[in-house]
Amino acid sequence: MKLKDVAKIESGKNKDRLDKKDLINQYTAEDALNDFYLMANEIENSSNIITFDLYSKANSYNSRVISQKNLSKIILNQKMCKITVDKSKISPYYLCYLLNEDDYIQKQKRLYTQGSFIERLKPSFLCNLKILLPSLEKQKLIGELYVRSIYQNFLKKKLADESLTQNKELLRQFAKKAKSYE
Repeated sequence: MKLKDVAKIESGKNKDRLDKKDLINQYTAEDALNDFYLMANEIENSSNIITFDLYSKANSYNSRVISQKNLSKIILNQKMCKITVDKSKISPYYLCYLLNEDDYIQKQKRLYTQGSFIERLKPSFLCNLKILLPSLEKQKLIGELYVRSIYQNFLKKKLADESLTQNKELLRQFAKKAKSYE
């Protein structure tokens, strides 16, 4: 089965062709990052829209489900495309798992990536992407486990960063006191 059989794929908009009011309501890189890490917060009430980065970045994930608060925002750059899934055929979270992690999909990505310095995929690649779909029930389970693990990792990293910040502050205070005794 091909992705185009279960989803509609649209390229991002050319920002030079939009009104100023549309430019204010754009989907940003920060929105994309937040949506990726916080997907697990909307599992029961998820949107059916996914954004996919056409330009690959080292150690980054290419797709995420758009959060409810960002649904009205416009995808303004042509580095991204919008995938609207038919939820009766495929789970949006399962599709994110496939696009970000699945070995079969990664192999196809490597075959169709263009460019030697800046790697890029065309939206037509996504249309013709071959996908293997288990039952919808299994898709939902795999997708939910995937986004919950991302969220757990996000929380652990956030906690580790906060702990590091606290430890550095304690060390600064200790060093300051140590200097005052000399």
